[in-house]
Amino acid sequence: MKNKVLNKSELSKCFECNGYGLFCETPQGADWSTCPMCHSADYINKMYIENDKIDSKYDKFINDNNFTCFCEYCLTVFDTGCIHIFHGCTDSIYNGHLVSKWKNKVTGEIFEGMPVFDSIDEWADKYYDSVEILEWCCPGNGIACTRNGYYSKDKYPQYYNNCSLVKK
Repeated sequence: MKNKVLNKSELSKCFECNGYGLFCETPQGADWSTCPMCHSADYINKMYIENDKIDSKYDKFINDNNFTCFCEYCLTVFDTGCIHIFHGCTDSIYNGHLVSKWKNKVTGEIFEGMPVFDSIDEWADKYYDSVEILEWCCPGNGIACTRNGYYSKDKYPQYYNNCSLVKK
C-alpha cells in the first residue's frame, strides 16, 4: 500500500459545461457508478462476482457504515459524491469524492493523499484493519453543471445541495 497525491492535471472536463472535476456516472438505473479516476464501470462485476475472496467478504463491505467504492484498476477507494448534473432518479453525474488524508493504523503514519493498494487482495485483506480515512475532498469543489441535463441547476436548484466537503 502506498500514498498518491492527486495532481490537478488529472481532472476531467465535463462534456456539458466544460467545468473540471472527477466525475462519477450512475448509468442503468443507478445500480452502480463509474470510477472518477479512470471511468471504468467493469470493476463491480469483476471484483465482486469473479473474486472469491471479495465475494466472501462482500456482506461486510456492503453492510459497513463506512463502505466506500473501490476500483480494481486504480486500486483506490472513492465515493460517488455530490451532484454535478441531475438527470432524475437515475443516470445522474456526480462530483466524485476522494480521500485526501488518511492514517495507516499499523504504523500510525498520517498521509496527505489517498491510499493506493498493490492489488485487489491487499485491499480486501487490509483496508478495514489498516486504513483510517481522516478527510475526504471534492476535487471539483462541488461544481454543479448549469447547462443541459434534464434538471439543470438554473431551473431546478432544489435538486442541488452544496457539497459538504467544500470549505467556504
